[in-house]
Amino acid sequence: MYVWLDALSNYFTSSRLGKDGTLLGWNESGVWPADLHVLGKDINKFHAIYWPAFLIAAGLQPPTSLVVHGWWTKDKQKISKSLGNGFDPIQKANEFGHDALKYFLLRESSFCDDGDYSDRNMILRLNAELADTLGNLVMRCTAEKINDKQEWPEPNEITEKDRRMIQAMEALGGTVDHYFLIPDIQRALIAIFDVLRMLNTYTTETAPWTLKKTDEVRLATVLRVIMEGVRICVTLLQPVLCDAAPAILTQLGVPVELWSHWEKTNALSFGRIPSGTPLGLATPQAKFNKKDVPAL
Repeated sequence: MYVWLDALSNYFTSSRLGKDGTLLGWNESGVWPADLHVLGKDINKFHAIYWPAFLIAAGLQPPTSLVVHGWWTKDKQKISKSLGNGFDPIQKANEFGHDALKYFLLRESSFCDDGDYSDRNMILRLNAELADTLGNLVMRCTAEKINDKQEWPEPNEITEKDRRMIQAMEALGGTVDHYFLIPDIQRALIAIFDVLRMLNTYTTETAPWTLKKTDEVRLATVLRVIMEGVRICVTLLQPVLCDAAPAILTQLGVPVELWSHWEKTNALSFGRIPSGTPLGLATPQAKFNKKDVPAL
């Protein structure tokens, strides 16, 4: 008990540190109490019972809410010194990319179960979801063979197929915001990639590469729907894909003021980008490179 009192009080002490390292008065920092206190499930009792009791006894407000997560296993085994199966996240980030690793860890973890890491599953998600589902859409709507003017086209007649796709992308912001605030990042990512998969299906069915040869009027609408879907999904992915998302938005020519403050700017609505807006330059950060999948 005494050990926990000494250890837990460091949360409050560290919240009083100023930018210059000086210790501020107990109520001067303005950051206490925490909105979210993130911890592992094995120390839940100490943080959910003892720590609030200590704070209340001292006349201080406890954290607003707790976010309790599970453990990580490796290849379905407990990570332990005896097994020697630990892994260095910095090494994995350098190997697969910081965005890819962050995406994998947040996509694989939930409040219900422990998360499991394996190089094979890491590569499968990198290839299938980041490189194919997202990356192919970016490539298709920015490629000069399809978007030869390298700009946002003016949409023409909207069909029922277009309307269903637009409704799905415009409803996404509220869904993702709900999950982010819980916070349940896994469900937020699932919702975003569900829409990206719908967008891939839409792209396959409308075949803009064929429309380029046969119907430029219809192509303008299809291309606009795809670009808007990518823009909205990538805007919502910014907290996770910290390098790739800004690079993709830049490549799409999305003004910086539409990257954030979504409610004020109405940035998640279809048609927010003026027709004729030029695309930006592609950078390596906007591309996810596939890796070879290890054999089972």
